[in-house]
Amino acid sequence: MAAMKPGPVTVHWKQPKRGEESLCEYRWKAVGASLSN
Repeated sequence: MAAMKPGPVTVHWKQPKRGEESLCEYRWKAVGASLSN
């Protein structure tokens, strides 16, 4: 995933905007559920 590559994207994920952090967690949980299934 692009988010795992070093650079601006990584910085963005480390410093999420207000309200985006919970959204990222939701997305990662959804990805985890998909991988589990």
